[in-house]
Amino acid sequence: MTPEISNLPITDERRKMWNVYSVPSKGLAFSVFMFLMVAIVCFLILIGRRSFLGGELGGPPVSKHISAILCISLWVIYIVMSIVDVYSTSGSKISLKCE
Repeated sequence: MTPEISNLPITDERRKMWNVYSVPSKGLAFSVFMFLMVAIVCFLILIGRRSFLGGELGGPPVSKHISAILCISLWVIYIVMSIVDVYSTSGSKISLKCE
């Protein structure tokens, strides 16, 4: 590819001509932000385990299970928040009813 062509703006015609596949980045910033927040909380859990229990893995069964449940909950929160964000930005209505 010559430098003259690569400096041209990418238009829909050029995308079709070169078969460029592009994905809109809607929701990417929110997803990255949520991932960062969940990762920070997970690291805080690991740091707390190291400070109070002397290691990240193992230890007493109760603390081991509580840490596992917290980390799995963080993963579920990230997935649910990403799904809610996608549905809220796409114009679709999502309703969470508790009956």
